[in-house]
Amino acid sequence: MSIPCRQQANRGFSLIELLVVIAIIGVLAALTLSAVNSARKRAATTSCLNNVRQLAIGAIGYTADHDGHFPLGAPDICYDPTHPENMPANLDRWCGKRRQVGQPYDFTLAPMYAYVGTRTIPTCPEIGRGNNLLPGFESGSGGYGYNQLYIGGSPNLDCTHSARMDLVRSPTETILFTDSAFLGPEGLIEYPFTESPRWEYNGSLQGRSDPTTHFRHAQRTSTAWCDGHVDTQSPGTGHATPARFEENHLGYVGDAALPHNGYYDRR
Repeated sequence: MSIPCRQQANRGFSLIELLVVIAIIGVLAALTLSAVNSARKRAATTSCLNNVRQLAIGAIGYTADHDGHFPLGAPDICYDPTHPENMPANLDRWCGKRRQVGQPYDFTLAPMYAYVGTRTIPTCPEIGRGNNLLPGFESGSGGYGYNQLYIGGSPNLDCTHSARMDLVRSPTETILFTDSAFLGPEGLIEYPFTESPRWEYNGSLQGRSDPTTHFRHAQRTSTAWCDGHVDTQSPGTGHATPARFEENHLGYVGDAALPHNGYYDRR
């Protein structure tokens, strides 16, 4: 009697089976990559909020030792038309000093350096991750902007008198710092100020500023307020901002319908 041979069961994958496996691996990889990217963006936003909180702590700490005054934003930036021979030096900012125009600011020489608690200026983690800011005339602010018109200075282009804490009507609703950038001819550059929607002269709002509040975190900007709390804000509406600014995620916090200069105004 003959004994039948056992058949070998180690056949290879069919082409269809192989394609199905490859497709499943591709879907899983895409889902994993999406989850990793989402987690990275959330971590970057959290880190950025910690940075603006640190800056706010520094600015508010400064007021305790300077008769309630916030640090000056740019004491040597204003031009006096009555003395055209005295051109602004443009060497002194809230984020440090520099020896000549075009150099980055040295944070160790910033008025609030001793109050921030870091050796270098806190820098937004999104800088260099798809939100590169080109070298420009105002480098060295870490990607953050100070409320120059109403906190680091005063209306009527007064750069030598910063706000006093007791003159800020609603600290919980007045901007201190945001993510910022300036749209130059070749792209976005670093810029140390977050500009209000309108300039203010002689008690009235005149002309529109170029928006410098940068909504780089999934269409939101990290914001520190004058009472020290932080959050993220989306762009306000109704400002009739030119398309080139919106395309680069630049705008203003708060809607145009808000009175005065909205959340930037200290009144």
